[in-house]
Parts: sequence; C-alpha cells; structure tokens
Amino acid sequence: MLPRRALLEMLPVCFGAGDEAAEVRDLFARLAEALSRASAPGFLRHFDRRMAAYAQLERDVVALLNQFEVASSVEVREEQGDSRERSVEVDWMLELRSLAATGPSERRRATLKATLSRRGRAWQITALEPAAFFAPPHSR
Repeated sequence: MLPRRALLEMLPVCFGAGDEAAEVRDLFARLAEALSRASAPGFLRHFDRRMAAYAQLERDVVALLNQFEVASSVEVREEQGDSRERSVEVDWMLELRSLAATGPSERRRATLKATLSRRGRAWQITALEPAAFFAPPHSR
C-alpha cells in the first residue's frame, strides 16, 4: 500500500492536471491583467511576502498604479523546472499614461527573470529581477 503523501502526489498525473507550463503562463497573464485593471492587490497576491524585494515591489506597484494608467502585456519566453519550482524568463511590456492631465507617458519593455514555487495548489513568485521594472518613472 502506498503512503498517503505518495497518493496525493500522483493525483495530478492521474487526472490530467499538472500542466505547469500552462499554469505559469496563466499566472503571468493574471499579473498583466491586474496591472491593466489598476489592481495592486490582484498583482501582489501572486508574490511571496517573504521575497527579499517584496516591500519595495509593493511600494512601487502601488505608487505606479496611483500615478499612471497602465497597459500591460507579458509573454513567457523560457521556462524550466518541475512541479514544485519553476524558473521563468518573460518579455514584459508596459505602457504608462499619467493620470495627471499634463503628466508624462512612457513605454517600457524588459526581460524579467522569476522563480516560482508551488504553494498548495497555486504558484507564487519567490524572486523577480529586475523588480524595479514596476517602479514609477521618477523612481527608476
């Protein structure tokens, strides 16, 4: 008889779940959508609060969304890992339009590298470089 933990680890395979690549693509699509909807909580909930740069990322994203209308798109370029941890490289583009009538606009595009860990049934980002990509223009 298999131990309970082994049975639980086999469930995704038995029921066709566990497509980590699709789950990771979906996660990044939700992140881009949260920025476009100006939802800092919707964006930040996918990050591990214990991440080294989390506090700065939180400040930057809140400030960015308070000052700019954001159009965001992201494409996963490279991904590797297993069902517990993934390393991902994404091509991210932001279009920023100031909420102030005479404020600046900016386009930015960068390759970001992220490490993700599975927390229960969901993926969480545990590292992101460069996290400053999400800082408001005057802060960069």
